[in-house]
Amino acid sequence: MNQYKVFRKKVERKGPARRKSERRQSERRQSDRRRIDRNNPERRTSHRRNLERRSSNRRINRAISKTDLKGRDLSNLNLSGKNFRGVDLTEADLSYSNLNGLDFHDSILKKTSFMGADLSWTNFKGADLKGADLMGANLAESDLRYAKNLYCDQLQEAIINQKTLLPENMVVTWVSATQFELKELPGGLTPNS
Repeated sequence: MNQYKVFRKKVERKGPARRKSERRQSERRQSDRRRIDRNNPERRTSHRRNLERRSSNRRINRAISKTDLKGRDLSNLNLSGKNFRGVDLTEADLSYSNLNGLDFHDSILKKTSFMGADLSWTNFKGADLKGADLMGANLAESDLRYAKNLYCDQLQEAIINQKTLLPENMVVTWVSATQFELKELPGGLTPNS
């Protein structure tokens, strides 16, 4: 029993000392990196740019949520991962923008142009898509189940895959891996009824 206790104490004494030396080594490496960065003007400017981007993204996220962006030209922008919850984008132009992973929950998207936009992994729960132009829009793996005023003719020219979640009143028939046919069930019927 005594041998076990002695061995245990030795291990405990070595543990924190090892951790302390490892911490010192990592601090030395970090200070070396900082010294290199101070001497390199390109590194300093790129670091400043990154800080500016981060702060501007935070401001954009705060400014976008529940905002009125009616008729705005937001084409060819990278807005991926932004929060567009409750935003009014009526007649806005979001064509050819990167909108990957956006949250359009309860947004008003009437007559909005998404032509050629990347809308993969996007949430459209409660979004009003009446008259929205989805021609050439990538809707791969997006959630359109609870979108309002979405019709088959809007999705016919869009890019979807088998993981795209469509409303219950739409039936998809896959002709090939990329080509599909959409049919809308009459009177709000669902495939299960």
